[in-house]
Amino acid sequence: KREGRIQSPGPPGDLAAPMDLSGAPPNSKQAPPVGIKTVSLAPGQYCRMFVISDAHADHPSNLEWINTRLPEIVTGAFDVCLCAGDLSDNPTTMREALGVFKRRFDEVIFVPGNHDVWVKQPAVSFGPSQQRTSLDQLATMQQLCELIGVRTTPLWIICPDAQQDLLVVPLNSWYHHDFDRDPDLPGDAVNADFMALWSDTRMCKW
Repeated sequence: KREGRIQSPGPPGDLAAPMDLSGAPPNSKQAPPVGIKTVSLAPGQYCRMFVISDAHADHPSNLEWINTRLPEIVTGAFDVCLCAGDLSDNPTTMREALGVFKRRFDEVIFVPGNHDVWVKQPAVSFGPSQQRTSLDQLATMQQLCELIGVRTTPLWIICPDAQQDLLVVPLNSWYHHDFDRDPDLPGDAVNADFMALWSDTRMCKW
């Protein structure tokens, strides 16, 4: 009996490594905090967590991969997919790709990446001084997720047969130059060219 075990199949580096919660202390469960959404496994079920990122479904071959390479359903398993960003900046493609995950997994949780908030289309004016930004793009993606039943907020998974429940907390975050502690590449021109060519410099609009 595999109680409290979070698994992901596939070759090393393909998906996240298994995590074993069987060593949790007995009677360590607590009530879900007020305001956090919950879902409960049926008695006898165990939870498997699958993590995927950078699927880039804008490329047809990647979307085909999503359609054909997802893990098989296993009797007794409650499967959760955490999609950790970089799926698409196109709402139509995003909906199609997340729909594939929704049809396969019991729960889908989405955290946007930098590519998901790109603004590639011509700026749409909302007034004399306001244009569409990456924050507007983020709001669009979050509304889409809510519409199709994909989670973007914390989820408490109640596991009756395990020693601990599972709390999944998707965090919206962004990189900052202070995180970069490595020395710059030699040559100022190289660094300048990199920043000019880097898609985030052009596609992310704040």
